[in-house]
Amino acid sequence: MPAPVTVTTDQVAQAAEQLAGLGKRITGWALRGVIGAGRPDRLEAVWREQKGSQPAPAPPEQDKPALPPAVAEHLAAAEERIAVDLRGLVGQAWRQAADLAARRVQDEVDGARARVAALEDEQAEAARVIEEADWRAAVLQEELDAARGEAGAARMEAARVQQVAREQAAAHDARLADAQRAVEDLRMREEAATRRAAEADEAMSAARADAAGSKAYSDAADSAALEARQERDAARQETAAAREDMDTARRQAAGALEEARAVAGQAREGQVRAEALAEGATARALAAEGRALAADERMAAAVATMAAQAAVSRTPAQDDDAGASETAAH
Repeated sequence: MPAPVTVTTDQVAQAAEQLAGLGKRITGWALRGVIGAGRPDRLEAVWREQKGSQPAPAPPEQDKPALPPAVAEHLAAAEERIAVDLRGLVGQAWRQAADLAARRVQDEVDGARARVAALEDEQAEAARVIEEADWRAAVLQEELDAARGEAGAARMEAARVQQVAREQAAAHDARLADAQRAVEDLRMREEAATRRAAEADEAMSAARADAAGSKAYSDAADSAALEARQERDAARQETAAAREDMDTARRQAAGALEEARAVAGQAREGQVRAEALAEGATARALAAEGRALAADERMAAAVATMAAQAAVSRTPAQDDDAGASETAAH
């Protein structure tokens, strides 16, 4: 930007030359002190535009007095010793810094390797636990399937036995009903024969009491009474046989019913045992699945921890390398 109206570029150039001739450093305030006006920053900007932003020349060196030869030789020797000592100190410092950085890096690397080895061991243990849990789950699944098959077979056998028992009970009931009907029929026949025998006895008694009756009529009455008694005795025998058959049928029906009940009870016990075995296998399978899930979670946590620790272990090593490089550069 152009300088203020009160100060020209020529004035700034002249003031800079005057300051350079005096061996002074050219600044905005120094220019203002020579010119007596203008803003220091503006005056310095104008001067730098003129000089192409070149720094102000250093003041001329004043002539130094010459040193005596002995002093100069002693000074040169001292400077050489100082330079050698300084180079030795710098080399020693660099080696110490490099050794320290290497030890720190090695310690971090060893620690990281130990942590990685521990995490790998944990991961291997988790994998072993998962494999064992899978094997147990497979075994329990086989047991569960077998128990379910046994339970199904027990249910089918129980249903079959119950059906057979019902059919046998129905057959025995039918036989018992037939026997009861036969007994009732024979009882009625026995009652009829008994009535006929009683009538024949009455007729025979009446014939015998009738003195005017003929002997032929009496013999006929005796014959009829005898036939009636024989018929009554036969009816009684048939009735007794029918009752024995009915009792036998009842006993057979009761035995078949007991046998059916026993078989049905055994079938129900087998079904209960099979269902209990199936429930136990299911519970064990669920427990194995829970242990497998827990092992998966532990393995995932171990992997995450290993990744985090590996990231943390890399950062200090990089910092040590950077510090060692910076120390060596100095």
